[in-house]
Amino acid sequence: MLGVQARSPPALVAVACAIAAGLFFLQAWQSFNLYDEGFLWYGAQRVIAGEVPLRDFQAYDPGRYYWSAAVMTIWGDGGIVVLRAAIAACQAVGLAIALLLISARSRRPNVLMTILAAATLSVWMYPRHKLFDITLSIALIAALGFMVRSASRKSCFAAGVVVGLAAFFGKNHGVYGVAASIAVIAWLASPEMSSAF
Repeated sequence: MLGVQARSPPALVAVACAIAAGLFFLQAWQSFNLYDEGFLWYGAQRVIAGEVPLRDFQAYDPGRYYWSAAVMTIWGDGGIVVLRAAIAACQAVGLAIALLLISARSRRPNVLMTILAAATLSVWMYPRHKLFDITLSIALIAALGFMVRSASRKSCFAAGVVVGLAAFFGKNHGVYGVAASIAVIAWLASPEMSSAF
């Protein structure tokens, strides 16, 4: 069982979702960070009430509030546990992207190594109110890696979409994404790389 190939995307997404759900059920009803988590909770509730982040209330960049408000609206509950479920969903996205990146570069990925990688990433993804930032970093690395691996209009467009989403969730991530994109484009346009293609 432990030697089974773990390269299939559905299997990797299932592992990511299972770990994020397990961590959610372990932590969802524990402690409360008023300054960071409370700030996000308040902002998500204000978005549900029809207000706009930054315009109507003091906030970070709007993406995290809209993500959280969407999950809270779908769930039909504006409580802190549902906010934490929204954050866990974001963690599952980040874990899935990271596991897909890891398995794409592995010669023979297996279930045990996939679980160990996911557990290591989960430890890194702490505290929970920072999961948006961590997931954005993983998504930017994946998008730029895709651009390097297959320099095409499609990969450049995908990287641009990810950089735009990153900026929606955090201006700083957008700046980092733009700077990294410029560096990747310059590297791909260099004479050494042009001759390699």
